[in-house]
Amino acid sequence: MGFWEGDDQSPQMTQIKYLITVLATRASATRLSPCRVVAESCMVKVLPAFPEDALLDIAAVDDGYALSRSKTIRKNFVGSRLGRLAATAAQPKAVMLSPDGHAAAGMSCRLTLVLDPSGTGAPSLPKLNSVSGKLTSSPYFDTSSMNRLPNLGKQTPFETGSTYQHATSNKPFNLPIGDLYWREEPHNDAFWAELTFPRPRESSMLAQEIKQATLSRDPARPLGAATCPDVSWMTASKPRRRRYVSELDVQFTVRDEEKTFLPTVHSCRISRTYTLDLVLSVGQTISTLSLAVALQIGVESNHGTPQEIQAGSVWASVRDHEQGGWGSYPGRSGLVLESSDCELPSYF
Repeated sequence: MGFWEGDDQSPQMTQIKYLITVLATRASATRLSPCRVVAESCMVKVLPAFPEDALLDIAAVDDGYALSRSKTIRKNFVGSRLGRLAATAAQPKAVMLSPDGHAAAGMSCRLTLVLDPSGTGAPSLPKLNSVSGKLTSSPYFDTSSMNRLPNLGKQTPFETGSTYQHATSNKPFNLPIGDLYWREEPHNDAFWAELTFPRPRESSMLAQEIKQATLSRDPARPLGAATCPDVSWMTASKPRRRRYVSELDVQFTVRDEEKTFLPTVHSCRISRTYTLDLVLSVGQTISTLSLAVALQIGVESNHGTPQEIQAGSVWASVRDHEQGGWGSYPGRSGLVLESSDCELPSYF
């Protein structure tokens, strides 16, 4: 999109241009070929509508994203451990650009913080100093053909194509947070995991103790409760673990007067993806947790409702399957067996 306003965050390579050309000629008695009177062309900006797709199924093998991080934090540099803090980000909804690409609504990303205290007493809850972030644009190019989504998984040895990636970071933002509202929740996962799936060396002992507790049950208890023995004797000697949970929404926008944002698109030779990089600063020791969240950018349509656009996409997918072709294979996440360049915007 070299002739559009702003930087399209892509290297200078092949460009796709759409032109409207007008040619007027006049017949001449003295010449065999008609005489050209007017020959003008006007460049047209094309930005197709891209509806919102489903969220990515991000797994542990996807190195480009990190939706959850955890770290042991301390009260201060020389103090004791407060516990282990885990931060998890939910994938936000797609940022929808206006049909002309010049406007976009603000979005939010939900962050969930979970503190697993080290001790049994009331812990000193940490303070979230700030959340900083930036939006990274990643165009991918391949001279042959990409057979899977380049932003997912790892590069396997059998892939002979050389996919080129060009990453561009946008203006970072920094949001001061301060004190958070924490709610206390029971944390009995370890206990119930031990009760349901005991370790081999303790299985016979645990079965014997449960049987003994069942036979010596309180006569006042219903008879049907014998199949679910009273295990309160197991928890009486163990302190109840608690955890503390806090949630917040990080507000951000993708608008930048100096940049032009293109929709998230995948084809056989080019792809464009976006990543929201977040850094959380926690506590007096300034511990940091870094997250990388997948962000999708779409384009609204002037014609038809989102439901009609989605229905059209489903119909096109079914029609493609009936004709023996596949646009995607739902059994393997991130795999694209066949794609088309017929809906590319006027860029590159």
